[in-house]
Amino acid sequence: LVTPMVASVLHLLFEFLAFKSDINFWRHNKSLSGLSVRSLFIEFFCQLVILLYLVDLQTSLLVTVPSTIGLLIQAWKCQRACGFQVVLKNADGQIAPRLAALRLEEEAKRSEATAKSDDAAEKKKAERIAETMKVDQQAIKHLTLVLLPIVIGFSLRSLVS
Repeated sequence: LVTPMVASVLHLLFEFLAFKSDINFWRHNKSLSGLSVRSLFIEFFCQLVILLYLVDLQTSLLVTVPSTIGLLIQAWKCQRACGFQVVLKNADGQIAPRLAALRLEEEAKRSEATAKSDDAAEKKKAERIAETMKVDQQAIKHLTLVLLPIVIGFSLRSLVS
């Protein structure tokens, strides 16, 4: 009886420390250089599926609550990385509400401007960001090709069983 209790307390402690570290990193993060925004959204989706599964199984609150907190933190990280805001007017001044990823748009503009710059350090940084985005896109494509059939197969097996 004591061993599961100690394990649960340690697990909650380490999960809390991981949440704290994650929030601290994203709060002070100024650039998306080297970070995969796509992987943030994939992780959000995976955590959502896991949480729904835990709720469906009526799992203990000891497991469900940290999973819910993790999902909320992941949603905050996605918002922080993209800078989602509702924009009511378009560039022409007409009313056209849309959800805009302002931080991603700013990063793209900054990357374009530094690519045209004469400063070698800024050019190298822009090249590194462009390379990160290219590798990220390629990695997500390969992961999708491998994981999508597995997920579909498992889902079909679960429906049949």
